[in-house]
Amino acid sequence: MGTRELSSPEEFWFEEWLKEAKNIGLVSDYSRDVESLVLSEKTTYPVEVKLKTKTKIVEKHLLHPHTYKPDFFVKFTKLLDKFHHKLILSNRRSSDYLLLIDIKGMFTGRRNSSNYTFPLNQKWVYDKYGIYINKIVPVKFFKFFWCPESIRIGKRGKELKTWLDYPRLGDILVKLNLQRDVILKNLEIIEDRIILKGKLLDKKQKE
Repeated sequence: MGTRELSSPEEFWFEEWLKEAKNIGLVSDYSRDVESLVLSEKTTYPVEVKLKTKTKIVEKHLLHPHTYKPDFFVKFTKLLDKFHHKLILSNRRSSDYLLLIDIKGMFTGRRNSSNYTFPLNQKWVYDKYGIYINKIVPVKFFKFFWCPESIRIGKRGKELKTWLDYPRLGDILVKLNLQRDVILKNLEIIEDRIILKGKLLDKKQKE
């Protein structure tokens, strides 16, 4: 799954969603350790240097290399076809949909450089490698799928208002008519996470 540290709450939310998606067979695998894509190499220029007895050509630095690193690599299964979504799928003939994903927040602000750099990197990656980088804003993305149960509960043990109107995984499973044992297994996992989270909250309060 990868060991790279999550740099934002949105990345944490999305990985929690990926865990649930993997439990029901919507995702077969995912990773946070994605290799950087080289978009342009280091550039140098020749300079003639005069020595005592001769001259030689030396390569001087001109431009640094430019790379881009997606946040997640995700393998979606064909179960994805049962959902209405806005993901761009470039390999529909494969047994899995292989996607590189960049996670963004809902409000990034003008000072966030990724507002300007990501669209350029996205076009650059597609032009050089033929790979489309899907930008995912979890707050919007969850509306097409569901909100992870593990992030619905706040620090006080109550359901957060932010996610009240979002679909739940249990409802999605029933709607998709998935096998009963898959539903029960997933619900048990969710309940275990909520119970564990409650115990941790109680422990913190006592401390």
